[in-house]
Amino acid sequence: VLLAPVPGHSQAESETMPPQAPDPPSPQASAGTEQQSSGPTVFVYEFSAHWCPSCRKLGPLVKQTTRKYKGFAKLVPVDVDHNQDLSRRFNIAQIPTVMIFDKNGRVLNRLIGYQQGEQLDEILDHYKKQSLA
Repeated sequence: VLLAPVPGHSQAESETMPPQAPDPPSPQASAGTEQQSSGPTVFVYEFSAHWCPSCRKLGPLVKQTTRKYKGFAKLVPVDVDHNQDLSRRFNIAQIPTVMIFDKNGRVLNRLIGYQQGEQLDEILDHYKKQSLA
């Protein structure tokens, strides 16, 4: 299987993504399993493309922010050119778009266009505090 480079991320970091990004978690897949208490609590889907300047600018900020929440948040980069079905399913009309899903597949938040890294940080911090309450 050939892997495509992750948009907005350095190949020197040896991070690649499969041509087809995984679907967000579904309630059926996670209901009643013990895995619900382990693993990431939220999934950060970053819809972007290699040719998009704003995507290349946002990518490292999203990566750095999700790294800060390791164990709580998992980054899932989605190249819209290679994942058109997933992009259509979530009505991705502009890129970059960042969608945050809970582990049951519910959309918690959607950020459209270039966003300050601090905004994603604040959003993830909010959901982390909620999960600890």
